[in-house]
Amino acid sequence: MGERYMPDDDYSAALRWFIRELNEAWHAAGTPSYARLEVLSAGLAEESRRSGVRLFVLARSTTQEILAGKRAGAPKWVWVLSFVTALRAEARNAAIAVESIGEIDDWKRRHAVVCAAERAARHPLGAGLARGKAERDGDGPVSLMAPPLEAVVPEHACSQGEVGALRGKFLWMIKRAGGPRWWHDYPDAAPEWLAFYLYLESIACSIRTYESGVVPGLLQVAGYARAVASRCWPDASAAEVARLVELRMRRQQMLREPGARRLWAVMEESALRDQRAGRKVMRAQLRYLINMVDQPGVAISVLPPGGIDDNATISEPFTIFRFAEPHLGDVACIEQPDSGLFLYRRDDIDHYSMLMDILAIRAVTEKRDVQDLLMGILRESLW
Repeated sequence: MGERYMPDDDYSAALRWFIRELNEAWHAAGTPSYARLEVLSAGLAEESRRSGVRLFVLARSTTQEILAGKRAGAPKWVWVLSFVTALRAEARNAAIAVESIGEIDDWKRRHAVVCAAERAARHPLGAGLARGKAERDGDGPVSLMAPPLEAVVPEHACSQGEVGALRGKFLWMIKRAGGPRWWHDYPDAAPEWLAFYLYLESIACSIRTYESGVVPGLLQVAGYARAVASRCWPDASAAEVARLVELRMRRQQMLREPGARRLWAVMEESALRDQRAGRKVMRAQLRYLINMVDQPGVAISVLPPGGIDDNATISEPFTIFRFAEPHLGDVACIEQPDSGLFLYRRDDIDHYSMLMDILAIRAVTEKRDVQDLLMGILRESLW
């Protein structure tokens, strides 16, 4: 069915995209007639009653209206499920590869795209995680759409002309990231701002990040991530914490993939000496960091106490993404308690790049020196 690209950031475009997907699947199955689909779906619906799976009979008029794009809203999921199931059955009958129709899980994600776009058209983007509860709307995966531009770029940050340019960059990046991604299986742990962050993370060739009170997320071990999540969101249930940790561990897989992506992480020494996660957990975390120092494409710097002065005030964690495409500028994300602020303006990027340069001067950066420092903290924790 071809390579997947994201639709534009308005609901009508998302709906057109989804209807086009349905039509492509219909043609891939040999373009069975509406009457044929009605008869086929009636038999499948009868079988589904015995198996406990709910399927619809595909009325001819309804199918025709949906595929012709004559309906204002997206079809219900049960209709999509029935339609795709019927197409897959027809493909098998006609000796057509069922893979050309697509898997049910993939269709569930595509349907979630248009539903999320419809919700975004009715309501502004939510703040995300708040008081330990992951924001959730419905039971589908988190939106694949870009967040509304005003949600990630403050009004005062750019002129009207710049807004158009930034919107174009947002859409290009989303399209560059492609179709359904692994993090859309975590709607309970990834609010929309984080989903966009993960898009940028997935297509960046360079990631520069600074964390103050904790080890950066891409370098946390599971036990440490669990302790941090429990501390940051004390109202979260054990299941919610487990999902947050699972999401964080899944993110780290990209560091083990071959490629040109580079990570430079700066953390404060005080975070490495913080024993609130427990001595056993911190020892495991320190050993992991010692090993990661030698990981290709990974650079770790440790900021000693007093490493930041009044000339380099940093109040919140931040990350700078750089992309392989030369015409794209860097993107900075300023992490806030319940959201993320994405910045594109040249002066903003220059400011945070300057802060990273200052951190590099103040921090321990040489591999051997970093390993020696980590080993010293580890030995201290053994007593």
